[in-house]
Amino acid sequence: MQEELRMQSTNIIEKRISVAVAILFMVLLCIVLPVHAEKETGTAGASLGKDTEIETEKEKAYGRTRVGWVQTADGRWWYQDSDGGRPKTSWRQIDGKWYYFDAQGWMLTGWVKVSNIWYYLEPTGEMRTSPLYHNGRKKLIGRQ
Repeated sequence: MQEELRMQSTNIIEKRISVAVAILFMVLLCIVLPVHAEKETGTAGASLGKDTEIETEKEKAYGRTRVGWVQTADGRWWYQDSDGGRPKTSWRQIDGKWYYFDAQGWMLTGWVKVSNIWYYLEPTGEMRTSPLYHNGRKKLIGRQ
């Protein structure tokens, strides 16, 4: 009889441990991981006027893709299309501003030569449409 009570007690303890482990796992999935992902992307996008978004594993699993700017930990930017892809070696007008993306899909900044025409891309990535001045001389750049 005592042996049977001890076995039942052990089974109850094992079940409680299993439930506690399952709850801990759910807490990690629901709270800790999303907070960690948010910290990884940072908030630098706000200073550039870009909304940073990150596609979660859950969204990938259910086939939903966010559209918008994504910043990597090293500070580089790319734009995610609705199909999950990104523009490559091309211009893209986003929110009324023109951006140029390299062959890997990274947003470029600074001076860029495209089809034998030089363009200046601001630190935010948008193409400059007004003239630049260097040593008091007006420099025309790109096309609008």
